[in-house]
Amino acid sequence: EAENQVVLSTGETRWIAWTNRALKDAEGRIKAIHSVGRDIQQRVEAERRLQESEARYRFLAENSTDLILLVGEDGKRLYASPACRKLLGYEPEETVAMRLTDAIHPDDAARVLPILFAEPTDTVFSYRMRRKSGGYVWVETTGRTVQIANGERQRLIIVRDIEARVAAEQRLKTSEARYRLLADHSTDMVFQLDRRLTCQYASPACQEILGFSPDELRGVEWRDAAHPED
Repeated sequence: EAENQVVLSTGETRWIAWTNRALKDAEGRIKAIHSVGRDIQQRVEAERRLQESEARYRFLAENSTDLILLVGEDGKRLYASPACRKLLGYEPEETVAMRLTDAIHPDDAARVLPILFAEPTDTVFSYRMRRKSGGYVWVETTGRTVQIANGERQRLIIVRDIEARVAAEQRLKTSEARYRLLADHSTDMVFQLDRRLTCQYASPACQEILGFSPDELRGVEWRDAAHPED
């Protein structure tokens, strides 16, 4: 059997698959070659498009800063993109072999594992993944179920590093907590107004100075609180 291109009368080429059989005489000598050709142009073009598509997706996956995982219906990892080296410190082969329960921070496992083992749906959630060094990194995971050509369903998971974002949010919470601590215990009144000068926050000192509780001042327009002459 063989495959090759033939030149048509129009000058175009077409892929043909050949099945060749030697025809022999009574003494075993080859008299002729019997060849049957089958047009496989459409198959060859479909295979080429598939290869190009796979090459594009593999290029994207292998050059993405996000970790891309492909998980089978049985929960086993089938593919891990090279981004796992930077994100987790593991090689792709190590990432594929890693058990799911070993990859998640113990404090996050009870929340995350039921989501991962549930009926596949499009989900976005955050948790901590274990690095090879022993530490953990905050990640945001997006999961999507994809249909493979043979009808098999697989899980496409994209894991993004959000360590910097989580750290920034924590710094903001800490800053807000310090601000609230100072404001709530100051003997001076502290107010927070929006751009329309409506009170969004009033410190407890307003109770002693104005007689209004913080809740009573929340939502008040400042023009109504000031003396008409002022």
